[in-house]
Amino acid sequence: MKIWNLLFIPVLLASCAQFRTPTRPQPPVVKPSNILEVQFEGVGSEKPTSRIIKNGQNISQPGISRQGISEISPDPSFKLLNVETLTDKVNQVRYIQATYEVTNNSGSTINRLFFAPVDLDDDGDPTGNAIAPTIGNTPFKKVSYFDGTDASSKAADLTPGPAVLYDFQARDYLEDVYAAPFYDLFDPSTFHPAVPTGLAAVNVQNYAWYLDRALEDGDSATVTFSVSFPVDATPANNPFSFSMLVATGKNDEEFAAVGEELNYDTDFAGAYPAITLDTTNQPVVAWQEESYYGPLLNFAAQWDGNSWNLLDGPFNNDLFGFPGPPSIVQDGTDSFLVTWSESDDVFVKQWNGSTWVQLGTELDVDATQTADFPKITIDSTGQPVVAWTEVDATENTYQVYVKQWDGAAWNQLGGTLNLDVTHDASEAVITHDSTGNPVVGWIEETSSGIYQLFVKQWDGTSWNQVGTGAVNAGSDATTPYIVSDASNHLTVAWSENTDVYVSQWDGTSWNALGTTLDMDPANLAVLPSVGLKPGGLPVVSWVEFSGAGVPQVVASVWNGTAWVRYGDVLNNDFDSPALQTALVTDSTGVSHVAFSELSDCGCAPLIYVKSFP
Repeated sequence: MKIWNLLFIPVLLASCAQFRTPTRPQPPVVKPSNILEVQFEGVGSEKPTSRIIKNGQNISQPGISRQGISEISPDPSFKLLNVETLTDKVNQVRYIQATYEVTNNSGSTINRLFFAPVDLDDDGDPTGNAIAPTIGNTPFKKVSYFDGTDASSKAADLTPGPAVLYDFQARDYLEDVYAAPFYDLFDPSTFHPAVPTGLAAVNVQNYAWYLDRALEDGDSATVTFSVSFPVDATPANNPFSFSMLVATGKNDEEFAAVGEELNYDTDFAGAYPAITLDTTNQPVVAWQEESYYGPLLNFAAQWDGNSWNLLDGPFNNDLFGFPGPPSIVQDGTDSFLVTWSESDDVFVKQWNGSTWVQLGTELDVDATQTADFPKITIDSTGQPVVAWTEVDATENTYQVYVKQWDGAAWNQLGGTLNLDVTHDASEAVITHDSTGNPVVGWIEETSSGIYQLFVKQWDGTSWNQVGTGAVNAGSDATTPYIVSDASNHLTVAWSENTDVYVSQWDGTSWNALGTTLDMDPANLAVLPSVGLKPGGLPVVSWVEFSGAGVPQVVASVWNGTAWVRYGDVLNNDFDSPALQTALVTDSTGVSHVAFSELSDCGCAPLIYVKSFP
């Protein structure tokens, strides 16, 4: 749930418009607003100042220092602690920064308190405006030069951003990692602050400052609003005062954390999570983890509604065998099945309630060749079916193979799935249709040198291509994911040209669902995972690199006509890299996402699970 106040902040302007977002796709409920304006003057001078205006009256009072300002009582309250200007003379950039103490007076805990700049549109009638509209498409107003004359043309040069400080060792202005983070993947589409009287619209920008910890009632934290602009060689041509409008409010965590981290040992890196559900719709996760002595170990754990329970110890055969990433599925009776590669061979084990039991020997078509990256599904009888890639000794290329367990042995389903055995295949993924027949997707190099996504379906005797060609367009595809449901909503997702795409099979052709899912097309987006809500509506999570280069896990839901972003990001800390994601959606539409994220100390990535409706 999100509840917002509209703040006017001339670098800091304040308004307080509360609203909340109910369960999507319903529109948010808008609550009354209360507008404050914080003026910021003396930019570039030795003594920049700030004051808070309400209903045309100065409500600020002298504090201990010249920057002091008394607390006011919207929810939350703000106290100015410091104002400073910093000038990067090498790059000719000036930063103006104001740090406020924010106090929670709401009577309850506030999670993820955001401050998002807003652009106010006029309705064409200059009379009766409760607040003056901002300049152009910016969140700024009242931009003036030193002599008080209008400097509206400079508004487009003002850029909100993270707080900075001068690093004497680097001899450069760097982001202040101890300040409240600046978030440049902010989603404004679901935030609708109340429109002040006389204005046409409030346009929330796609960036924000936020507090990266919860605020208990009465608790305080600091936020630093920072704005930069290029310095003109003539001082009189630089902005001297301006105002910035900000919408703020609490953003309660939309993604519910499922327990704590899963790592067997939090001192060592966890990676490559895979996820399935047990018969009660509780998540079960397999992952890879480093160990004290160096080799990688594969683990699995089950959530019992209160805590994570490790399913025995590591399930790879040789503790020094350096296993590949695991894949996991359940057979309908909570006998979970895992597959992985180890020492160039592919293996499968089954959970019998107390330990892992290997099914047969290695699955390789040729035990002398490298086999790796297996994925697992189940057939109509609950038996595992595995797809993987393996080097063909004759062609010396990677081929896609599939084998099925019959209760006693592994049986190969057809031959290679490659369209051209002289070209490499990679990244095989597998699901099953409503009859239990496997459906496999993979990436294969084509004669033109492009890596494209293909899909084939087993009909009981042979493999048939789904569609007449590649699923993706004529560019390199990577990191595919495939799912289907009881109604055969066969859905694939992949990354192409650094963007994430989704397509669904209608029985005749592949249909693209919208365009790219990326929050920002300029950012790298990879590693999509897909689940299906009732009715076949896809839910997708993926990793997208923020403008600052931080990989973050985000999620969107297809509503039948468009992609609707769900929440903010799943990262516990927006500035901590999240490296992989795996998603599964249960029969009620609840999605569970497993991902790895660098720990607070920056020591090792930890495995987490979060869920959302």
